[in-house]
Amino acid sequence: MFERIILESLTPPYNNRNLSDKILQFWNDACIKLRVPHFLAFGTCFGLYLSDDYVEDDDDLDVGIICSQYKLKMLDAELISLGFIRSACVSADVGNDINYLFDNIRLDMWYDFSILSYPFIMKLDTLNHNGIDYNIPSNTSKYLSKLYSTWTLIVNGDGNHYKVDKARKIVYKF
Repeated sequence: MFERIILESLTPPYNNRNLSDKILQFWNDACIKLRVPHFLAFGTCFGLYLSDDYVEDDDDLDVGIICSQYKLKMLDAELISLGFIRSACVSADVGNDINYLFDNIRLDMWYDFSILSYPFIMKLDTLNHNGIDYNIPSNTSKYLSKLYSTWTLIVNGDGNHYKVDKARKIVYKF
């Protein structure tokens, strides 16, 4: 059963970093408990890898898993028992994902990845964020450049980080 959610009412992870950290920790602990290979993905990996923060304009937390359908069902049940609400299942060109909500923040858990991601997720590296080790795709810079080929990161003299979408000519501060 899926909950009907109005997306405009969701809180971006950047706007509630403490809760976002708690959600990632719950998910990370559940994956470790069930021995499911897992990693930070897409925008969440981008922000935490490049600046140890969430991207200001990203509207969700992105994570990935590599497992059988059986383990996927076990992990789904574990997350629901922790208070996550399953809100949607999505199939996209990069893979499939299950959307969860936890206190108004969306977690997108990706699985069945496209061939684009395989070289990077077959071996995982780690990233420490606020005292917790999270898995990230190996050769993370290359992984991110494959996903975000039009994006670059700029660190200005003012100490702020900016990402630039060259294709859309937009600059985001984070």
